Amino acid sequence: MSEHYLKSLFDPQSIVLIGASTRRDTLGKLMFDQLSPDFKGNLYLVNPHHQNIDGIKCHKKIKNLPEGINLAIVVTPVKTVVEVFRNCADKGIENVLLMTNLQHKKPAKIVRIKKDIIKIAKEHNIRILGPSASALIRTTSQLNASFSTNQIHPGKLALVTRSKTLCNTILDWADKHEIGFSSVISHVEELDLSLSDILEFLINDYRTSSIVLHLDEIHHSRRFMSALRAAAIRKPVVLLKSSHDAGCYSDAIAKTSDVRSMDDVFHAAVTRAGADRVYTLSGLFSAAKILASNQRTQGTRLGIISNGEGPIMLANDRLSFFGIEIAKLS
Repeated sequence: MSEHYLKSLFDPQSIVLIGASTRRDTLGKLMFDQLSPDFKGNLYLVNPHHQNIDGIKCHKKIKNLPEGINLAIVVTPVKTVVEVFRNCADKGIENVLLMTNLQHKKPAKIVRIKKDIIKIAKEHNIRILGPSASALIRTTSQLNASFSTNQIHPGKLALVTRSKTLCNTILDWADKHEIGFSSVISHVEELDLSLSDILEFLINDYRTSSIVLHLDEIHHSRRFMSALRAAAIRKPVVLLKSSHDAGCYSDAIAKTSDVRSMDDVFHAAVTRAGADRVYTLSGLFSAAKILASNQRTQGTRLGIISNGEGPIMLANDRLSFFGIEIAKLS
């Protein structure tokens, strides 16, 4: 079986951190501190102002790097990003984690920068996660390119979200409850790779046995539903959706402006795909805890034990509402 086309991005053997720094409170310093102690592969650094950082050689230019680097992590200023992509293309680097936040006082300039990046990427077959990506974590290779300072426990649960804040919140909670992950991916923007691409990789990732998703809007809805359906067939998928306005449900043109109707359609599509939907962050936490335990029920009956009749009656009503059979205890 051939390797997935994103294998070298998510499981790189060699990484270059472009924009590595010794300055405190910089993204280059944070990413260096995250990567340098634990990453199992080869780590290279690029910064024209340093010869080495904490004993690791720092290259002045991308062209001076050795051949065969799998992944470039870019944390340089906005004005340098296009040139960095050109240099990565010339060096044959085919995967980029773009963590630089592409914002500028002049929005037209950002539009032009994004167009230039896409043009270079298409011409040289470069795949991009980001921009403004906030996490790429793979525990088996001890790859941690993220803003989180929490301990990331190994496990078989994958977390995918476009929200940097929500990602950090979940990792903080997971550390306290010792919930383990195989992957944590927070791509924020989708200049190239989308949620569908990420799902398609996780489907065949033997290190991942279940998936938790958070999304705010859907791009390429037909492909997303296809990827969601394929993933849900292979492993449990739990989904939390925010931004409940009509424009966020699909990139297709809706025939109704009724948000409730749109949500009903979305819910029906997700259910038909085989995924489970939760509506609150606490629900997502509960789902993550259950999935991380790797404990699976074999039937549909549920037994209730309580110290009083009142809680049992409330629980019984709720379970009946969801069509769950109550087991009779002997």
